[in-house]
Amino acid sequence: MSVQILEDYRKRAREIDQLKKKIAEREQEMRNFKATMTAAKEKWLTSLRQLVDKISHNFRKYYREIKCNGDVVLEPGAEEVSELMC
Repeated sequence: MSVQILEDYRKRAREIDQLKKKIAEREQEMRNFKATMTAAKEKWLTSLRQLVDKISHNFRKYYREIKCNGDVVLEPGAEEVSELMC
């Protein structure tokens, strides 16, 4: 009986080790994915900000001609706001 218990224990210990390795691999994959997404986001966000700045410049220019004020701004989304607050 005690031999069986020891075998079960060792089997469970191996399973736990395998699962820990699998978790570590998944966590690394997640970090890699997040890094890739952040890089991609920064790339297109930079271009988008430049475009919005150009639009805003033209918008202000034309609004001044009609004696008005105005701006076009890029507001951060909910995710960006929560990231800024952390």
